[in-house]
Amino acid sequence: MNGKLISVIVPVYNVEKYLRRSIDAIINQTYKNLEIILVDDGSTDRSGKICDEYAALDKRVKVIHKENSGQAGAINLALDCANGEYIGFSDPDDYINKNFYKNLYILAEKYNTDITECSMVKVKEEDDVQKVYIEEFEVQENENVEFFDGIGGIRKLFGEDFAEYLETIVKVNKIYKKQVFENIRFSEVRIYEEWGTMYKLYYNTKKNLKMHKVQYVYVQRKTSTVNRPFSKERLLMLDGIEYCISLAKELKLIDLVLDCYRKYFETIVRFLDMIKDKNTIDREELKNILVENFNLKYSEAINLINNETEAYRKKFENLREKFEKAKKDRIEID
Repeated sequence: MNGKLISVIVPVYNVEKYLRRSIDAIINQTYKNLEIILVDDGSTDRSGKICDEYAALDKRVKVIHKENSGQAGAINLALDCANGEYIGFSDPDDYINKNFYKNLYILAEKYNTDITECSMVKVKEEDDVQKVYIEEFEVQENENVEFFDGIGGIRKLFGEDFAEYLETIVKVNKIYKKQVFENIRFSEVRIYEEWGTMYKLYYNTKKNLKMHKVQYVYVQRKTSTVNRPFSKERLLMLDGIEYCISLAKELKLIDLVLDCYRKYFETIVRFLDMIKDKNTIDREELKNILVENFNLKYSEAINLINNETEAYRKKFENLREKFEKAKKDRIEID
């Protein structure tokens, strides 16, 4: 089918084991009007050479070689030179349905949506992703789709359904109208770069769509950034949640404000468990920061509860109990 150009951005760093499978899945898409931007972020293995091989074989493939600065920096560089009316992202170790871009494009054009996404399945590195079940179909008239506005997208980020949160926070199971990125770029940190960006993208939209069919296989590698030892950089996730608390207060959406606080508390409890790993650097300092932040925000949240939001008090009290347990558990020091 003929259609508008979609720029597919793939940040690449030392993934020679998976890269050919990933690029093949993109170039063999049934939707052909693609600009495939491979950004070699200073790879020290053969990843950069593999990118060049594909550029020589397919004129749609463009390669950018740069010094290593992290995934967000690579993506932002590609965004600055992308020519498509739509933008898509793919991680170099993931896998997609052959109709992935065709299906999302059809829905985006039919319903004039700013962000159009699908369901995905998360698998482990050792799984054979090509044998994981994804629905190899072409979109029909009466698909199982859901519509939501920008605030609805932010609500999904702070809902209690973890699967829905994960499919909302990741960038790869979606296509975006290019104007969604106007004045917005990914937070240039080496971890949780989506947390510093996705809420801004949703807030910059009016109409979005989710198709409830699995089209994207998301591979969780043991060596991925989120699986590395805890560091202070992870605390930037709390900064993103704080921004959303402020935004929700400005919009006078008290339930969203309280959902943001709940996510903040859940994150601190999870972080307290994570820093118990013996490889964590500056554990006591990190623990003190987390404890101080929890106590400060907890007081703020409790003071906001009224008769209509009383149910949140029990949620917060339960999280307070989990926090106290996580805080008291001994952290082993080598």
